[in-house]
Amino acid sequence: MKLRPWEIASVQQIQSSADVASDLGATLANNTAAGSTGPNAIIGSLPIGSLLAILATALLVFVSVGVAYLSTVEWRDRRRRGKPTTRS
Repeated sequence: MKLRPWEIASVQQIQSSADVASDLGATLANNTAAGSTGPNAIIGSLPIGSLLAILATALLVFVSVGVAYLSTVEWRDRRRRGKPTTRS
């Protein structure tokens, strides 16, 4: 059976993908065996898009909590200023 040119390319791509996967597995096994399971190992294994998404979500939560806090403080201050002061 003779392979067509596009079939040859597909076989080569599959072989190179398998090589990359085995290299990645070996690297992961070496890192785990060396004990690098800390935050740097986790952050280093994330793709940049996922890292940016996590950072954007954390920033959104931080800003939302800040706005809620400032709104509450301002509402309490307005309520306090509206009351007449009573002195005994």
